[in-house]
Amino acid sequence: MKKLSINNNGVYETETCQLTPYGIERRRARLQIRIISTRHKIQDVYLKINSLEKELANAEEQLKLLNSPIVEILLQKHKQEQAEIEAKSQQILRELIGDDLYGELQTRKSMIFTAKDNLTYKIEQCGKIYRRIGKDWEQLCIIRPSELPLPDFITALFFCVKEQPHQYKVRYRR
Repeated sequence: MKKLSINNNGVYETETCQLTPYGIERRRARLQIRIISTRHKIQDVYLKINSLEKELANAEEQLKLLNSPIVEILLQKHKQEQAEIEAKSQQILRELIGDDLYGELQTRKSMIFTAKDNLTYKIEQCGKIYRRIGKDWEQLCIIRPSELPLPDFITALFFCVKEQPHQYKVRYRR
């Protein structure tokens, strides 16, 4: 038998039927299984929450340690050492390539020179190098070590390309 039910959420049509004793037992069994399954899911969620809380506490503790004054002093010391290394590298670069090329590198952000193979090369301030072929500049494939200061890399690149330009190949993009 169908009935209409009206409430604040809308109008519903419901159907009622009488359950047999077998139907009652089946419904009980299904509800018991659903209750057990739901309890397992709740337990899994609690375990996951506990695990995440431990992970959060560990991350907060590590962040607190990394924000300590001792770590700040170490970071400042490292920055100061890096600045000194960079200044020394700039000085060595200026001495080795000469004031003219160094001035060109500082003002035009690149320096242009001719190597032993009588081709013109351009090194940019960021460390990229190009070979002039005809009217075009073609970028060469050079890998820069991350721990090497940029001025030292430019110095090494300048002398290596100037003395042995045939070792450097054009960079092809795929």
